[in-house]
Amino acid sequence: MNINFDELAAFYERLEATPGRLEMIDILAELFGKIDTSEIEMVCYLTLGKLGDGPSELTLGLAEKLVIQTLAEQYGMSESEVEKLLAEHGDLGVVAEQTISKKTQSTLFDFFEDDESSPSSFSITSLWSLLLKLAHTTGTGSTGTKQSLLTNLLIDSSPLESRYIVRIVLGKLRLGVREMTLLEALALHYTGDRKNKSLLERAYNFISDIGKVASILVNDGFEAIQKITPSPGTPIRCMAAQRADSAFEILNKLGGKAALEIKYDGLRIQAHITPSGVILYSRNHEDLTPQFPDIVSSLQKASQVSNAIVEGEILAYDFENDTFLPFQNLMRRRRKTEIDEMMKKFPAKIYLFDALLIDDLSVVDLSLPDRRKLLENSFHENESLAFSELLYISSEDELNDFFMQAVKDGCEGIMAKSITPSSIYEAGVRGWNWIKYKADYVGSLTDTFDLTIIGAYSGKGKRTGTIGALLCASYNEDEDVYQSFCKLGTGFSDEDLKELTDILEPLKVKEKPNNVMSGIDPDNWVRPKIVVEVAAAEISKSPTHMTAWNGTSGLALRFPRFTGRIRTDKSADQSTSLSEILLMYEAKRRAV
Repeated sequence: MNINFDELAAFYERLEATPGRLEMIDILAELFGKIDTSEIEMVCYLTLGKLGDGPSELTLGLAEKLVIQTLAEQYGMSESEVEKLLAEHGDLGVVAEQTISKKTQSTLFDFFEDDESSPSSFSITSLWSLLLKLAHTTGTGSTGTKQSLLTNLLIDSSPLESRYIVRIVLGKLRLGVREMTLLEALALHYTGDRKNKSLLERAYNFISDIGKVASILVNDGFEAIQKITPSPGTPIRCMAAQRADSAFEILNKLGGKAALEIKYDGLRIQAHITPSGVILYSRNHEDLTPQFPDIVSSLQKASQVSNAIVEGEILAYDFENDTFLPFQNLMRRRRKTEIDEMMKKFPAKIYLFDALLIDDLSVVDLSLPDRRKLLENSFHENESLAFSELLYISSEDELNDFFMQAVKDGCEGIMAKSITPSSIYEAGVRGWNWIKYKADYVGSLTDTFDLTIIGAYSGKGKRTGTIGALLCASYNEDEDVYQSFCKLGTGFSDEDLKELTDILEPLKVKEKPNNVMSGIDPDNWVRPKIVVEVAAAEISKSPTHMTAWNGTSGLALRFPRFTGRIRTDKSADQSTSLSEILLMYEAKRRAV
């Protein structure tokens, strides 16, 4: 059956009012039982507040100011009146909902009357069609056209529909639903078993598009889901590493032997090589190909195969002195202009460390040693391309020697990787097949954490006009929520504060997002999206922070400090996880 958008909006209202993840999954499973198979992709994307997923995701590009102007004209109000209501409610969706009774203009059906594919009612398909038109409207005069499209979209909207339409076009849907929640709901409804979420997640990790996963499931069946493998041109969700703070713990986890690699302070890249060219994806699936033409050229020269997906680390490099340069130099290469000048000023080199596909054959289920052999047999080193340094060891002394030399050479630390037959590439998984061991974890030095910003505090004194501090969270993978972990107020330069103020402004929301847990309230809540690197002296118990909350206390960072790095290469769900934090906390307790 097909449902109209008013019915979908009613489900969204229920989801918005539901704090529990299991209850959300039940509501989503019920929703999937109401929609037609032709709507499954659209519903999945819309429920995440997106137009597509992965590299194919479209952006609407509607600024809050434009929506305010549209609402003012639509409802016969002044912009200042709309802004006053926004200040009161903190949500333009609610503003639209409460003033919808004033609409007087033509209908959405009239807008489509000359279109042969016009919808006969306000369906999900018609909403999707208009949103796509909004996303594809660019260039001279696009602002007026977008405003007209939004006006026509709101004309036939009910109050509830208007709430969610406005939120969708602003990128602020606020349902608290994420990909893992949707996957579990898909498993529950279409396979009858929540446990099948793990197989859907594996497919999602290979194709990075939840709409496509859902479409394959409902149209081709569960067997087709299990046959999904890596494909050139489709970014794969990167495998992640756990942490350990001693050679003994590492070898204990890895069965007494391991492959050791340098942990470079660079930019992790997934390179997709085909006869038609090379695409470089960041860990967050951003296409970085235009920024690194030198690396693209090196990969093309080095490749001995037609198709491949390989992973490596790009580093800023001083070729004259044969040394690494600071990470900040590499970030200059992220500029989208003056590429040739930046390439000459900040040269780069890539160190390949893994293979996921070679000559159209998926190799993710092979052991690490077998994947490494295929990698080295499929590429030749050249001036701007090398293989990561690799050493197979079976003793703590060997591991410690390699580690100390890496630190002495100015590297972050080392990676220790399993070499057993089960050392497969686990896309999208943070498991014990890979372990990172950094200088930060040793002795009395500080740990570093990649944390998601969930709130901001207004600056005072010399910080007036910018944010003064941040509320940061860890990521609870099991519950798919962000839990407060520290209030961060030191380590910022004036430039950092200004940049973060600009970045966070469009992400501010009046109420705490559904997927956020915090025992303290910041001046402004922020949708969990931006990740920052934080150093701290130790992890301690807290009566207010919600990481590892047991009913009476949680865990928090002691003396947190911003390191200066905004992790644009990481999405929020790739921030430091609850499981990592618990491991570090227990390790420190045992060491005392």
